[in-house]
Amino acid sequence: MAKKITKDDNQNLDAAELKDALNKALAEGSKAKEHNAEVSTIVRGALEKFGIDRTAFAMTRRIHKMGDDARQATLRDMLNLFVVAGFFDQRDAFDDPLEKLVAKLQEGKAAKKPAIRAVQ
Repeated sequence: MAKKITKDDNQNLDAAELKDALNKALAEGSKAKEHNAEVSTIVRGALEKFGIDRTAFAMTRRIHKMGDDARQATLRDMLNLFVVAGFFDQRDAFDDPLEKLVAKLQEGKAAKKPAIRAVQ
């Protein structure tokens, strides 16, 4: 938190420097808005093209940014929580993706190389 400004502080205020800082902040904010709009367009396009759920995509982006240890802990805990919450009891929701994942893993073992590549 910023310190409280006193009368003495106001006398030492460099108006030109403060105005410059304000202008830089406004310019960077404008760039950030443009960047966020571009990211939004990319995400929306991916969701529409691949039929991916918005929350699943956002969670995957967030998990992807994590370090290896944090990512592994999060994934492990999520799977445990999914089991506890009974999500896997909804077999129709998971049969197809789980079968594909198991097939890819078995394919990788047979070829002695990873069949699933990490997102870069």
